[in-house]
Amino acid sequence: MPPKQTIRQNITWLVAVNLISKPLWFLFLLISARILGPSEFGKYMLSIAYMSVLIGILEGGIDIHMIRTVASNPNRFHSFFSYTLWIKIGSGIVAGMIAFCIGLAVPSLVPSWILFIAASIYTIANTLLTHLRFVFRAFEVMKYEAWSIVIEKISVTILCSAPLIFFPFADEYGILFSLAYVITCIVTMRMIFTKIGNPGLPTNWRTVIPEIIKPALPFAAINIFIIVYLRSGTILLTIMTQSDLLVGYFNAGYRLVEAFVLFPSTIIAPLYPVLARRINDREEVSRLASDAIRIILSIAVIVSVPIILLHEEVTLLLFGEEYRDAALSVGILSFAMIPIGINWVMGTLVAVTGRQTKANYYIFFITVGNILLLILLIPLLGVEGAAIAVLLTEFAIVSANLLLVRDIINIPQLVKSFGKVVALSIVSFIIPFTFPFLHFALKIFSIVVTLTGGFYVFRMITPNDLTLVFREKVL
Repeated sequence: MPPKQTIRQNITWLVAVNLISKPLWFLFLLISARILGPSEFGKYMLSIAYMSVLIGILEGGIDIHMIRTVASNPNRFHSFFSYTLWIKIGSGIVAGMIAFCIGLAVPSLVPSWILFIAASIYTIANTLLTHLRFVFRAFEVMKYEAWSIVIEKISVTILCSAPLIFFPFADEYGILFSLAYVITCIVTMRMIFTKIGNPGLPTNWRTVIPEIIKPALPFAAINIFIIVYLRSGTILLTIMTQSDLLVGYFNAGYRLVEAFVLFPSTIIAPLYPVLARRINDREEVSRLASDAIRIILSIAVIVSVPIILLHEEVTLLLFGEEYRDAALSVGILSFAMIPIGINWVMGTLVAVTGRQTKANYYIFFITVGNILLLILLIPLLGVEGAAIAVLLTEFAIVSANLLLVRDIINIPQLVKSFGKVVALSIVSFIIPFTFPFLHFALKIFSIVVTLTGGFYVFRMITPNDLTLVFREKVL
């Protein structure tokens, strides 16, 4: 088994690969959305959303359970991973069969059967790829995850460039997109076998339920909620409006949110196994979590506030004239980056402290509330209503998580951080209205400089803070 790396080393690997690949990847996704157009883009995202919900429900929380188990006891890897690998593959196949039957009953959920097959292959490969990368996280060797990310982005970019250039339709794009993820899965699996070890074949399936499935069930509800609420907007927009165009508008904003998730995920991925190992040291866990929230909150505000204030200009710049009517929903969804960033930290604390059972009660009501909000707001406000439902849901999650980990999070420090964020956001909101004659680029620059400088003056984030957050040593 490979030696563990420090948090600093792991984050260095993830930051390095993301700094190189993510800007190019983000540009590729924007170009894809522009070339496909709102309708074809909407069809593609509907197929992905539809399959993701079903496979997310069947995932069973195994990924998070594996990190906790293997990070605490690496010797359990062989006996654990040999079963979870086949469980993930089997759940994907079952999800595909269920999706096929539902598609026959509700044809509006299946834009085309070719796209359905492509989406099925992609979601199965993607959920398997996530599980494989969690092995690297459990062993705290993120350099292999970094290489897997590079392979993924290169494969998708090369394979999907052909349909974007010669036949920009959802079916062709979806087929080659799914093929890229199959290739990445194969290569990543090979890395696990050579760098971590070959888990072998399962020998005693009777241990699966008591040792894997049952302990993972508390995590499953959280995973179901995340998938349902992330994709329910797309699905309900389709069912209630029958418009691929509106689905495309809605998912344009989601592209920006997905790009933002890079920042909190880069920080939390290396912290998760460390928090799992050090959970009995509440003072250290509180320090790591509180400082991570402060840093992620600062980044979220710097990224989201310019988009919120200049949502129309940003939408036209990134997606083109065809997406003009998506501008307001893009701005609303960008606001959701702030609670999303906080939830990455607090949700991790809920997981490592084993408080999923309590969290499930909150999750149930929040999930129901999210669906009811969508049903209420989509007929009234259309795409903007779906975006508002996402925003309100994210803030509801913040409140629920805060109740669950209030004994770990430094509440006074969190309140101070929010106060500073609100004050600096108000100042930055004044810039576009006080200086309307400024060029768009200068407005963006002024807002970012104001926020960054303010955070430095208010000591929201400093070089010393970064050192403290990542000072953890491998024990």
